[in-house]
Amino acid sequence: MDKIRLAVIGAGEMGMLRSVIAKALQEYELVAIVEKSRTMARIAGKRLDVNYYTDHQKALKKEFLDAVAICTPPKSHYQIASDVLDYGINVFCEKPLATSLKDAARILRKAEDAKVVHQIDYDRRFYPTFKKMKELLDAGFLGDYDRRSNFNRLK
Repeated sequence: MDKIRLAVIGAGEMGMLRSVIAKALQEYELVAIVEKSRTMARIAGKRLDVNYYTDHQKALKKEFLDAVAICTPPKSHYQIASDVLDYGINVFCEKPLATSLKDAARILRKAEDAKVVHQIDYDRRFYPTFKKMKELLDAGFLGDYDRRSNFNRLK
């Protein structure tokens, strides 16, 4: 089985967590970490025994990647995801996908056009409290507001 060649962008708490998990799973080959701070990039790269970069564009150009995990502050998600999708690379992004619904719709459209997978990390949807809230929303407890109709208008 071919391993999924992965780069993680962002060496903060979530980026390092995703990197360590990827290193532990046989399905992945963590090949690079990207962090703006040169010192932090070097430390993370050496600790993880992978190539490191301070610019995600350089990593996208130099590494042969199957997927990228975006673990940076939310204000950077749109631009990074857009850049990754320009290369036709699958995207896993920490929440939120973007800081506006319009930008999120653009990313969705770009991923669909590139025919790649894009996924948002929202593991709490399986927590009992969140599952109950979803049931209440689906039952119309808060009214009949349809988020999808608003999202689809932006496509």
